[in-house]
Order: sequence, then structure tokens, then C-alpha cells
Amino acid sequence: PEAPNDDWLFSPKLREVARASGLWSGQEPLDFTRVFAPDAVKFQSPPGEAPIPLYASLRLWRLASLAAPQAFRDTPLPVDPLRFVSTTKVERPLRHEDVFRFLSDLYEGTEFDLSQGVLAGPFGNPFRVEGGSATATLGQIPRGIAIARTSYSVIGQSRPSGEPVMWFAADTPATSVYVPFYAAVGGHRAQAYAEGTLLEFSRKSAFWAFDFVSNWASLVHWRHASAHHVLPLRAKLQEELGREMRIVEAKAEKDGRHVLAEWQVDAQQRVVDRWWQLADDLVVAYNDGFLNNASTGELGRHLGYPEWYARQIGFDQDIHPIFVKRDRAAQEDFVSEPGLRPPGWRAPESDLPGGYSFASAQWLYDAGGGAGAASPRGGASLASR
Repeated sequence: PEAPNDDWLFSPKLREVARASGLWSGQEPLDFTRVFAPDAVKFQSPPGEAPIPLYASLRLWRLASLAAPQAFRDTPLPVDPLRFVSTTKVERPLRHEDVFRFLSDLYEGTEFDLSQGVLAGPFGNPFRVEGGSATATLGQIPRGIAIARTSYSVIGQSRPSGEPVMWFAADTPATSVYVPFYAAVGGHRAQAYAEGTLLEFSRKSAFWAFDFVSNWASLVHWRHASAHHVLPLRAKLQEELGREMRIVEAKAEKDGRHVLAEWQVDAQQRVVDRWWQLADDLVVAYNDGFLNNASTGELGRHLGYPEWYARQIGFDQDIHPIFVKRDRAAQEDFVSEPGLRPPGWRAPESDLPGGYSFASAQWLYDAGGGAGAASPRGGASLASR
């Protein structure tokens, strides 16, 4: 807008400053981010490392598709994050559980599903190893909305009727439980949410409970552990919290807010205790590459490598180490031969660059326009999209 209003707050001298700084000619509408911020498509930080615009655009694309799935159903992923509008109208009223889901998302069911591909391994580990020389110059990894190194996630819910509540999830939301903290009860909380350091493992800490489960599940067998243990328990505990909250809030209206405080401390500790039990259960269940069932006494069930993965990497009777490289033709094979597809695979629809030219500060696209392709013979076209 030309002037500040209730929705857009900024200095009345914003345009004057932009002109005086030589950042804006005044001939076109002022786009605040494009004028005052570095160009994410070309900005190198630190200098000498490839830009990472997809770090932001992929998350914006996914959040838009979650909030308005019909409107963004056929929208390919753009490289430039500023191609997205600043706001998106949701297609239905959102609840706090929807926001839990948004912040826990790993692009499941999309062409960027983090449980897919060789970097996820045979068992679908959705968490990528960050940093190092490879991601500095050779390529980039997709950043999930939820990432492994998250310390905590916070959601504030004002609630027109009922006490305002802050939802807190220790460690990554992908494998955590959002527990309520009522603003009205002050510092009442389970001690597990008040202690812990990255320098010392402790069973007294809520963070370490959730961090351990996330790491163990992703390292041993993400697909099986998440589907059979982690996510079902998370859903169960989240439902229990919601159900109990309705009861205790009604009681607090009659008996006072101390009811909320007492329940909050107890509920938070119950969640942490149950998560530590899950940690112990996972250690027993996934041991030495086998699956054990403590309830039935079944031991040593074979999990094995999935057949689709074995075929994809050329697994055969030769026992020499197997080395792989990116197979662009695999996508076409998955379309023509459904039996070769990994579970949950989606065909690529977004045309993305395969390389970056430091000499020209431009992204490299395949001359044939294939999604995510780059010419293996150096015949890529230069473009800035």
C-alpha cells in the first residue's frame, strides 16, 4: 500500500529512503523484499558457496499446498522464493492440530518426499546430513519443514473462548508431541521441560527423550519404526491431551486455575515418561538389523533390504562394494514399470536446475527441460528462473 495501515506497518519514508539509497527507481511498485534484501537466487553466503534459494522456496511451496491444496495442486516449485504471494487464503478453517501437522511435515506424498531416494537409504530416513564440502559446491539437500536439529517448536494459540495456551514440542516436531502450557498458570511445568543441555545426555530431560527416539528411529529403520511405533503413539498422546483439556478446562471454570496448573504438570510428565518407555521399546525392537517383538517373544525377524532398493543399486551375486550415481532414467522406468517404484514415489513435475555456474552466477538447466536435470556432457543452458 501507499501508506501504512492496520495490516501493513512501515515507515512513511520507506520509498524516500529506497530512492535515496539507489535501491529503487520509483518507476515500478515497491516490492520491499526485492528492494531491500539480497537476491536469494544469486546470493552466496558465505562467498564461494552456491546460493540456496530452494532452502526457502520449497518450504513456502509446501506450506501453501497444505493450507490451500486445491489452489496450489498443479503449482510447480519455483527456484525463486519471492515468486510466492505474501499471504494465502486457506481453504477451510484451520485448527491447532493442522499447525502441528504443518510444522511436522517432511513432504510426504510429494515429488520431494524426504523418505525417498538414495540419500534416504533403503529404510527411508528423512533427515539429511548437513554441511561439508559437498553441499558447499556440488549440490544442495532439501530442507524439510521439520528438520532433525530443531531444539524445540512453539505454537501460540490465543483462543477467543478458553484460556490461551502455548504448545511446546521438544526436539523436531516430526517425532515430538506438542504439550500445552497455559499462560494463566505461570511457571507451573514438569521439571523435564526445564532442564537439559546438549553437552550431557540425561533421562531427566524432555528434550533428550524426544531427541533419542528421533535419532534411533531414523537410523535403524524409519519406515517401520515411524509407522508402527513413533507416529501411532504421538497421535494417541496428542488425542489424549486434547480430550483431557476439554474436561479440565470445564472443571477450572468452577474450581479455579490451580486445576489447570496441576493437570498441566502431570500431563507433561506423563508424555515424557511414555516417550522414554518408547525409547526403551525401540532399542529392543530394532537390534543388530533384526526386528524383535517383546510382547509376543518373537526374536530375530528379518527386515532385509527392500527389493526395489536392491534393484535400483544393481544388487546381485557379486559381493564387491556397490557404487552408484544419479540415474535420470530411473524416473521414466518408474512410470513405465510400476513394479520398480519405491513405496510412495511421485513423478517429478517441477523443472529445477541441476547445477550452478560460479563464473556467470547463474543456474544450469538441462537443454531438454527435464525436471531436475543437468546435461552430463556440459550442454546445459544458462538461465535465471
